[in-house]
Amino acid sequence: MLFSLQSQVMQLMSAVGTKLMCILIFNLLLHPSNEAILVIMRFILAGPIIYAGCFAATLSSALSCMVSGAKTFQALCKDEVYPYLTRFGIGYTDADAPYWSYALGFLIALVFILIGMREV
Repeated sequence: MLFSLQSQVMQLMSAVGTKLMCILIFNLLLHPSNEAILVIMRFILAGPIIYAGCFAATLSSALSCMVSGAKTFQALCKDEVYPYLTRFGIGYTDADAPYWSYALGFLIALVFILIGMREV
């Protein structure tokens, strides 16, 4: 019974939108039942958790791309694949951190962000 009520609410949300959803929740609150309250609580509690999960996944992906790109560029410069860019192959600290490659990646990203911010 709970599953059918939840699926009906989901169908209404996708078909009609937020305004009808607010009316439906208001009506369910006027005539409360355990099923209706459980469905409403699921929607209320799931929203912030979903947004937090999307934000964490985006941040994780961005950081892993930044680190792996810099490490790859550092390895190519150490092997002298790019002979005039050996400065980017230097690693610092015990972890061999590619600070120069991080800086280059930051500058490249900044340039493209600034290009994207132009109002055309």
